[in-house]
Amino acid sequence: MADTLKLVSAGKSMRESQLEQLLAQHHTCKQDIVDVDEPVLKLVIFSLADYYFALPGTAIKEVLQRSSILLARGTDMHSGLRVDSLLDVVDIAVSQIQPAPDALPEYLQPYVSGLLEFNALAVAVLDIDTLFAAWQKGQG
Repeated sequence: MADTLKLVSAGKSMRESQLEQLLAQHHTCKQDIVDVDEPVLKLVIFSLADYYFALPGTAIKEVLQRSSILLARGTDMHSGLRVDSLLDVVDIAVSQIQPAPDALPEYLQPYVSGLLEFNALAVAVLDIDTLFAAWQKGQG
């Protein structure tokens, strides 16, 4: 019985010391606090030439993997969009999307609704309706 008590006692102190170590590590590590109630936006991130773009997941109805085509739907139109490569489909906290800067090239400004950093890449979030409207106007 005494041996059992020693084992239980030793196991308890081992768990307590492990807990103390974990708490000490937690206090020394700086970690961002994540708000689980923060709104998120699903984004489809892709590349075109040397640029990185994203479209809201609600605008993308299907991804054709073999041909790198995104089947997109806007308010007034739907079409396939050819991309060089699909990087990822992610949920991004809305607070991580920054307004488009004034320094953005003029030809992109009407189409970019925001910017975000993804895997150390600057990614422009595009407005699908503005893109489709410009395409329709050019085809008019």
